Parts: sequence; C-alpha cells; structure tokens
Amino acid sequence: MGENKHINELDAFAKKHIQEIEAEKPSVDFTNAIMKSILTEQAIQKISYEPLISKKVWFVIIAAVVSLFFIPIKAGKRSQEFLDKIDLSIDTNLEIPNLFESLSFDVSNSFSYAILLCAVMIIVQIVVLKNYFQNRMN
Repeated sequence: MGENKHINELDAFAKKHIQEIEAEKPSVDFTNAIMKSILTEQAIQKISYEPLISKKVWFVIIAAVVSLFFIPIKAGKRSQEFLDKIDLSIDTNLEIPNLFESLSFDVSNSFSYAILLCAVMIIVQIVVLKNYFQNRMN
C-alpha cells in the first residue's frame, strides 16, 4: 500500500512539472534543413561496390580447375612410364607401418582431385576474406 502512495506522489509531481514546461516549436524550414543535411551526408558517403574476388582471380581459378581435369587425361601412359624410370628407392632400414592396413577402400582420382580443389578453395577464401575484412576495418 505504501508503494502505491509513493507512485501517486511521483505521478502528481511529474504532471505538475510537465505542465510548466513550454512546448517548443521547430523553425519554419526545419524539414528543409534536415533533408539538406541528409543529402550532403549521402554525397560524402558514396559506397563503391567491389567484387570480393576479382575477374583475374576467377580466370586463374577456372584455368586451375580445367588443368586439373585435362592434364591427367592427356598425360596418360607417358607420365606413368616416366615415373617408372625414376629411382625412388629409400634406405630399407626405415620401416613405416601401414596405419590403414585394416581399411580396404579405394579413392578414385576424380574424388581426390575434388578434395584437393575444395581444400585449395577454402584456403583461398580464408585469405581473401581476411584481407577484405582487414581493409574494411581500416
């Protein structure tokens, strides 16, 4: 009950002081002044939209993808014969156990190229986005 008494007293006090305050009226050209300031502010802050990835980078990406698919097809047997001629023997004392010996699955070349491409694209996106947001903050 005591809380209501204080609320009523505060309400009466606020009403009394609000009635004493004179209402201010804006000047005649208030709207025009506001619109002029908005237009000048918009003229100052022209936003230039730039693509996140430039056309040159897209060209390099497309060339890399195309080369990943067509170079292995063209190379064919010649690259395999070339690799057979190279002696890649390593000291036989080094033995690395086959950790995945129990797993028996084969991965196709296309799938491994796709995984490699995804990894490269993720790295490119991280670098490009990092630079973009750093430049945006400065």
